[in-house]
Amino acid sequence: MALGDVTELDIVRHEDPLTGRPVERLSDNRGNTCHPYFTQNLCSPDGSEVLLASDRSGTWQLFNLLTGDGTLVQLTDEAGLGTHGAARHPTEPLAYYFAGPLLKEVDLEELSTRVLYALPDGFSPAILSLSGDGSRLAFAYSERLQLSTGTGRIYSRMKERLYRRPTSVIMYVQTATGTADAIWGEKAWISHVNISPTEPEIVLFCHEGPWDRVQRMWVVDARTGELWPLLEQEPHYEKAGHEFFLADGRVGTQYSRRESMDEPWQDHVTTLWPDGTERQDYAWPGPQAMHVQADPEGELWAGDRAWLPDVPEPEATLCVFRCLEERIEGEPLCVHRTSWLTQRSHPHPFFSPDGRYVFFSSDRAGNCNFYRVPARW
Repeated sequence: MALGDVTELDIVRHEDPLTGRPVERLSDNRGNTCHPYFTQNLCSPDGSEVLLASDRSGTWQLFNLLTGDGTLVQLTDEAGLGTHGAARHPTEPLAYYFAGPLLKEVDLEELSTRVLYALPDGFSPAILSLSGDGSRLAFAYSERLQLSTGTGRIYSRMKERLYRRPTSVIMYVQTATGTADAIWGEKAWISHVNISPTEPEIVLFCHEGPWDRVQRMWVVDARTGELWPLLEQEPHYEKAGHEFFLADGRVGTQYSRRESMDEPWQDHVTTLWPDGTERQDYAWPGPQAMHVQADPEGELWAGDRAWLPDVPEPEATLCVFRCLEERIEGEPLCVHRTSWLTQRSHPHPFFSPDGRYVFFSSDRAGNCNFYRVPARW
């Protein structure tokens, strides 16, 4: 396969055995196909196109999926691409990605590319985030380390990387010119970076590591360099993660607390403004769903572990829910039955721009594939 190649996919439909909802497999089980990270913008404004990553050509490349007719267009043909780092411009037919050390822009119609930025030697990038108008792009890069605790199991090196405290820097790039500025840096492992959709100078980022061992969420003002913790945590007794911006500029996150080391975690979905005000904690009726994400209106949420009453396979089931007063009410959406063995196999559900569908990844068919299911009940 090569740049510009077009593949006509057969959309495979089935009725979910748990909920009866129609589930569509939008990819063809040829190699692995998954979406980049679920807190990034991946869709065209009308939801008819979705940015995907696939190794169907023998190496990981980016593709544009036209969901109406199942057409898949290859956008890149180069070395050094990963699965989760890319992001799509929120209003224009453009996408951004790293190919090795180079931050690049690809025009999804012309398939032309340009280089915006080059990483310094010895550093690796994390995921990309774009401002609501697409004019700014932010990401972290961290020092590459030789680690000793890897077993091949996911997250096996996490604590070692945390305690090695790699040098990390958050970069802020103008997409029109490629002008880059370093807006924060420290000796700490920084990974996820998110720009506010309503205030492009407000940048949310996380200290990576086991959630109960880090003060995870921080906010930096790109204009002034001012820094503050979004939600202050007491180590070992509070944890938070999978943070993202809602469309109105609030932050959503999974948050848990416990009163002693011997007690179980009390799990919540939490929302608050970047300055920490108007915090709302919504309690789960049991253990929390994972990888939660909200629709564009902030009314309906999705998660990829359905810890709800009467769900026979909670770790294999997507759920949708609403945050009502201080509690959560929801129901199962469909069974995903992924293996969870790799990052690319995590379902990481997200909504289409109109809120009609939930998209997710799963390797239930052997390879990773990309799916969608109607969101509303």
